[in-house]
Amino acid sequence: MAAVAITRTELDSAGLRAAAAGSSDAKQARRLLALAMVLDGHPRLMAAQAGVVPGTLVHTNEYSIYARLPAWGYRHQTVCHGRGE
Repeated sequence: MAAVAITRTELDSAGLRAAAAGSSDAKQARRLLALAMVLDGHPRLMAAQAGVVPGTLVHTNEYSIYARLPAWGYRHQTVCHGRGE
């Protein structure tokens, strides 16, 4: 099965869950379900724990919420899209 491409206009939790159910890639399905949790209003920590193995290096933009990742057990690096990263 081809990879599922998600764009901002397609982001709703039901669609993400459907994409996860149709995915043959367990890691991709776990990530999609974690995104659905965030859209449903669950805390980001809960979504991170559901979708990412502790100790994983997570790359994010510089949004301040992601500064919590190391305290939650994840390694973290930021990128600045404004600098072309």
